[in-house]
Amino acid sequence: MRESTSTRTPAPRAAGVVDSLSAGFGVVNEQPWIILIPIVLDLFFLFGPRISVAPIVGEMVTRPDFVRAFGADVTAPTITFAEEANLLGLLSLGGVTLPTIVPVMRVARGTFMFLDSAGAAVMLGLGAILGGALLGCIYRAILAQQARDGDLSPWRIPGESVVAWYRLIALVVMLFVAGCVVIFPLAFLGAVASLATGAANGIVMGTVVTLALAANLYLFFAPEAIFISRVGPIQAIRRSAAVVHAGVWSALALVALFSVILVGMAQIWIALATQASWGLALGIVGNAYIASGLVAASMLFYRERMENILAQRP
Repeated sequence: MRESTSTRTPAPRAAGVVDSLSAGFGVVNEQPWIILIPIVLDLFFLFGPRISVAPIVGEMVTRPDFVRAFGADVTAPTITFAEEANLLGLLSLGGVTLPTIVPVMRVARGTFMFLDSAGAAVMLGLGAILGGALLGCIYRAILAQQARDGDLSPWRIPGESVVAWYRLIALVVMLFVAGCVVIFPLAFLGAVASLATGAANGIVMGTVVTLALAANLYLFFAPEAIFISRVGPIQAIRRSAAVVHAGVWSALALVALFSVILVGMAQIWIALATQASWGLALGIVGNAYIASGLVAASMLFYRERMENILAQRP
């Protein structure tokens, strides 16, 4: 019998979810100035100018064809929403943009400027989305350097941020196209099934929801792969799925805890902002700190498990 001349060293046990969270806040504590980036954007949302598209929306929803299609009851709430919405809020749309709390609090004090050109609104909105994503990439590139290397290299941040920005845009486009390829056939099947029986339509809808939740879980660490491993969108998807597959329950626990903390703390910040004058300031600083710690924890969680996976490969 031939004995193998090579032995594979067992991978070290990765830190648990709680340990990852603690280490994530440790990253922020080492470079506390990082939270100034989302704080500055929150202050801009609070005191800066606001762009309203209420004239454009009002003209659109009062057209007879719109009223016939959606009903008169939709008109007033839509106009009210447009009057209160700030187009520049797209700077913090979610995902990899900066974690802000002022748009959720609805306490902005800046003066409204009104747009009456649909083309200008589209261009400004698109610019805000792309600009916000770039700001988010700069912020995450800083956190990633600290989480990956334990130190910052300021001269590398601009290049890494732009490359990550490009890769994230490509990732979003790929996922959007893939989503359309999956959703449209399922929607067609659901429409056909609903003609036969309501139960079949429910099955299709349940399938769509299940696929969406599974995709959200398996793709959760794709941004971390882009920033920590510095890979392209396809490799980021593969590595995110590999990390989740290696420990589904721990990944699910992190994602669930991540969401619960952000949503729960947002409610606390909103309540504090309405109760006391200092509550708003505490909410802005507290949200920036906690969200930064969670982002760093997610990066560390991904890094440790990805290193173990790569170490086990022949």
